[in-house]
Amino acid sequence: MNIFSLILLIILFEIFKTKVILPLKFININQTYNKIEQDFLSSLYSNNLYLNMSIGSNEDVIKGILDMELNGFYIYENAYNYNLSSSFMKANVSKSFYKKNNEEGYISNDTICLNHINDIINNKYEKCEDNKNVSFVLLKSNQKNIEENIYESYSIIGLQQNDFADEKSTPLFIYSLKESNIIDSHLFSFFFNKNEVSNEFIGYLLLGNNSEIKDNENFEIIKFSTERKYGFPFWGITFDQVSIGLNSSNHTSENNKYKTFENKEVELVASLPYILGIYDYNVHVKFYFFYDLLQKNICKYVPVPYNPEYSTYVCDGKSDLFIQYYNTKFTNLYFIHKDSNTTFVLDKNDLFSYNLNNKSDTQIYFLVLFYNSLTYYDKVKRFKLGIPFFKKYKFSFHPEDRVINYYRNKTTNDIEKEDKMKNGENFIVIIKVIIIVVLIVIVFCLGILFHKFVTKSPKKKLANELDDDYEYKTNPIINSE
Repeated sequence: MNIFSLILLIILFEIFKTKVILPLKFININQTYNKIEQDFLSSLYSNNLYLNMSIGSNEDVIKGILDMELNGFYIYENAYNYNLSSSFMKANVSKSFYKKNNEEGYISNDTICLNHINDIINNKYEKCEDNKNVSFVLLKSNQKNIEENIYESYSIIGLQQNDFADEKSTPLFIYSLKESNIIDSHLFSFFFNKNEVSNEFIGYLLLGNNSEIKDNENFEIIKFSTERKYGFPFWGITFDQVSIGLNSSNHTSENNKYKTFENKEVELVASLPYILGIYDYNVHVKFYFFYDLLQKNICKYVPVPYNPEYSTYVCDGKSDLFIQYYNTKFTNLYFIHKDSNTTFVLDKNDLFSYNLNNKSDTQIYFLVLFYNSLTYYDKVKRFKLGIPFFKKYKFSFHPEDRVINYYRNKTTNDIEKEDKMKNGENFIVIIKVIIIVVLIVIVFCLGILFHKFVTKSPKKKLANELDDDYEYKTNPIINSE
């Protein structure tokens, strides 16, 4: 982890007051394609984020596969020896789970402990010792209605936005941990290292916080509300504009022209190692960037070998023409949200990558995959932004409040503006204090002058006191009586 990533992680840790930090790695669990490690596109497509956890009285270690496009917390029967766990309990009757391909399983309960990071600086991975009872679904293995299930030796941690029915019918990972007091809120967030290194953690899953999240001097929080829908709700943001530049300018300005897409709804899928693009975007990059390179056979539009339903562009990284186009012609992808004055930008550095598994591979890969629609219907209706997006921008998710928090890094100009505003506010306060003090002094001085005028002025005499020769006489009538 580089120093910038480390500092940023520490800052986020302080903001969240995070209780649990779970390290994440990639695993390819598909056994039907034996060339995944050598084939970068297949590896990219089939990479699964996972975390380790201990389960049961015997503390069996199992891998939990993260999936932000699925609801529920599932553990397959083959994942651990649940029959040997003295703390294991399950319902007497099984049920089918609609959002897990109608697979059958039991609502269950067992002790779970999450292996986590305590020392961020030294990246020290520790096995936890605090085992607590957590609810999950124990799915049956080798079910007849499933032709192939590559997850039968794993747990699946669904982090998709849930609807109200899910909370009542299916154990959910975040909710189960909260109910067991493993975490103190439903908040969760991802942090990914910008530069992936072999045998190093890809990133971290941050769970819970000990206090209310507030803005600090380094970040400001932008909140996006999500609509909880019945069916398949998702973590999404509806933007005012999703567009791509039509010239070589990489800046958002009035002088730059844009191609704006009709699809303005975007799904955030942090468990996805790539970005899933819409058809219109594919048409644009093909004709405005890749067209000449395709004609000269410098780039190719190739299907993913593991799943040919998806394709992307692969180019010769040593080609001078490609490098020239890469540096001058590739235009940014913009996601503009006017109310929050926020623009997310994905540029060439975010959307292209070399083969990280094989340094001898000189090809460069476009990290946006497209669905190969053979008919008019294209099932990819919106952008799905995965890890390349989350490496650049930091978000947290709150299932209970249905809110996505974006942590925007304050620029030097923002800080200077805030300082100026604070200085201006302080100046106004000082002026007000001075005015009040001056008024008090004036009132005090006037009071003293008034007091002196009243006490030192001569007392007025009565009319009969003004004549010194006046002789006082008694009333004879009264005296006579």
